[in-house]
Amino acid sequence: MVSLDQNNLITEEITIVVYIDEYLDEQNKKRVEYHLSRVDGIQSVEFDKFRPHLLFIRYSPLYIESRKILGLVRSYDYHAQLIVGD
Repeated sequence: MVSLDQNNLITEEITIVVYIDEYLDEQNKKRVEYHLSRVDGIQSVEFDKFRPHLLFIRYSPLYIESRKILGLVRSYDYHAQLIVGD
């Protein structure tokens, strides 16, 4: 997705899919969503309702890289693997 930022510059948004622990309870899912959503460059974080082990993260590559996002998820002591993305 391409959008305009506040300075009318074209910015690209990318969505990655991260595989995360299948047995993560709702409280810990909310914690992951909350912490990641506060990171500069990340626009949205959402677990799939039908496949609760998949986490969709939309971000701007101008501000953060997918490997850094994956590292953040792993820093919460969860097994995480990039499924779709760069």
